[in-house]
Amino acid sequence: MNTSSEIKSPITNNIPLIVFLVISVFTGCSPLIRYKVLSFFFEDVPNPSGHISTATGDSLLKSDTLNRKLSASLPAKPGFYFHPPYSEKKCVSCHDVRGGNKPVKPVPELCYGCHEGFTNGFKTLHGPAASGYCLKCHNPHLAKQPTLLLRSGNDLCLDCHNSGQVFQNKVHERAGQRNCSDCHNPHGGENSGMLREGSCYYCHDDFSGKFKVLHGPVASGYCTSCHSSHSSKSVKLLSRDNRQLCLYCHTLSQVEKNPAHANNKKSDCTACHYPHGGENRFMLIKQQ
Repeated sequence: MNTSSEIKSPITNNIPLIVFLVISVFTGCSPLIRYKVLSFFFEDVPNPSGHISTATGDSLLKSDTLNRKLSASLPAKPGFYFHPPYSEKKCVSCHDVRGGNKPVKPVPELCYGCHEGFTNGFKTLHGPAASGYCLKCHNPHLAKQPTLLLRSGNDLCLDCHNSGQVFQNKVHERAGQRNCSDCHNPHGGENSGMLREGSCYYCHDDFSGKFKVLHGPVASGYCTSCHSSHSSKSVKLLSRDNRQLCLYCHTLSQVEKNPAHANNKKSDCTACHYPHGGENRFMLIKQQ
């Protein structure tokens, strides 16, 4: 076989047997020695030093010694946020370096070894959190975004959620330049929209300082106890019509025991009571 185009030495005929023996001996040595020998005879032999400097942190580490050597050469990356085990060169806390660098546990169990699990923390879970797809939103090593997010701002959410459907919602017309996570908890919440407590007040009046007495859901920030967060067939996005909304929490038998309600069994509660708060414990619009 003619290999003259590949050989850098003056030898232009077939490679002598002795050359093969020399290469065979030195290819069992360290990567650097092997590189020097092979590069003498052949073009474009990969430099192992260059490979190590670009692949550290994610390369297939075979021993603790190699792990330390590679980690020590991790390049500085200004402007990045680092996962502590990565920046502290504790690769073995997440990776089995003797087993092909595979994770020591599957995700999300690996993440929950240090981070709080969300499965029992919320009534409603965001899909990726419920499925344990932490890496759908977070990078396990480093990122330019806080909390190691893969993308910035709303670009992260709109990578999965259809922007056309999101902005068809009239509620979002008033959102302006806010991020989705200003109003929605990205992991879960107490309602289907995973709205954060107090998020409604970005657009709507905050009643906490307006009244002497607050209605319970208002005081607790549970706006969605009475209002639908996106759409409803009732005015003001109420989740139920008229007195049925109030009687969903308040017991009718207890309400009718009050003598003041004897002649008001069919009236709407809001004809006398303000639903957000008032100046007395019954939040009366006017004294009856």
